[in-house]
Order: sequence, then C-alpha cells, then structure tokens
Amino acid sequence: MELQENSVIIDDRLDRMLEPELGGHFTHAYCTAGQCEVTFNGQTFTLNEGGCMIIITNRLVSRFMPSEDFKVTVIYVEESFLQACTPHSNYGTRGGLSLYINPIMRLTEEEREICRRGFDNVCYRMEHPHRFFHGDEIMAALQQLFIDFYECHARIEGEAEISTQAAQVVNGFLTDIAYIFDFSSQSHFSRFVQNNLGQKPSAFRT
Repeated sequence: MELQENSVIIDDRLDRMLEPELGGHFTHAYCTAGQCEVTFNGQTFTLNEGGCMIIITNRLVSRFMPSEDFKVTVIYVEESFLQACTPHSNYGTRGGLSLYINPIMRLTEEEREICRRGFDNVCYRMEHPHRFFHGDEIMAALQQLFIDFYECHARIEGEAEISTQAAQVVNGFLTDIAYIFDFSSQSHFSRFVQNNLGQKPSAFRT
C-alpha cells in the first residue's frame, strides 16, 4: 500500500486524537516523562513515564489531564494503512478487544527499551521521506513495533485474561464490533468469537 501524506503522523501531542481529521487513525503513545490521566470509555486511566497506550477508537476518549512535565511520543496511523502493516496473527484482534477494557500497557525495563527503540525507528524512517523504499520501510518499522506490542500485551494480560476481557467487550459492543474490527461479514465475526471465546456472540448479550 502506498504511503499517503497523512497515513502516519508523528507528534508530541496526545490531544490531537480528538481532532476530526484523525478520527480514522489509531493512536499509539509512549510516555517519556511525567504522567497523563485519560478518560477512555467512561473510565480514567493514567499513562506514566515508560508506559504505552494504544487507543483504537478515538471517539471513546473524552478528557486529558497531563502533568506539567508530561512528554509523549505519539504515532497516529490511519486505519487502512494500519491494516496493511498488521502482522498475520489473530492476536491483533484478540488483543484489540481487551484494549477496550484497558488501553494502558505497563512495561518492564526491558520492554520499555524495546518499545522506545521501536518508536524511535518509526520516527527516524518518517524523517527520511526521500529514500527509495520509504513506504516499505515505514510499513516494516510499524509491523515490528506492533509485534513488540503483541509480546508486551500478551505477557501483561495472559491468554486467559484476554479471553475474559474480550467477552466483556463483546457484551458491550456487539452491534458494531464486527465493523470496527473489519470483519468481512457478521458470520465471520461470529465464527471468530466462537473459536476464541468458546461461545457464540449471542451468549454475551445482557
């Protein structure tokens, strides 16, 4: 896929996710100093130094309260470009479901260094747009960053916890979740839920 002008945006402002033109972007943030309270999906979370936050539905964010020393690197990725960069694993969908419950990843020292390098790599590639294979470089850098996210998130949440959280999300967003995660059909979504959560989507209705 060709890299368009606004496919990937690097910024140091977290509140840009509320801008209408970024409504179709996914937000990936790495906090380098201070902290910021974020109200997401009706709950307040705190992004601390050395932590990552992944917001896959910006419309569910309603409030920011950063500390005076808050610093952050943010990578906004347009949805269709993100899909092209996503690793070939169903963990992206499973992990994404649980991010509706908690978008914050608290990292170990080693994971912080890995994610920091991943962010720096994407930023470096974005700063050199005249390289012959610039678009491919960005896709490769993002894909590696996403794989690192998968590793960190799987360690933090664990397989069983992810399934439990995913069930909670299915219960709350059953009407539009198939569209949000780009399933080709409702039946495809139903098969995915049954295979990964052990029950049909209808079982999670309240």
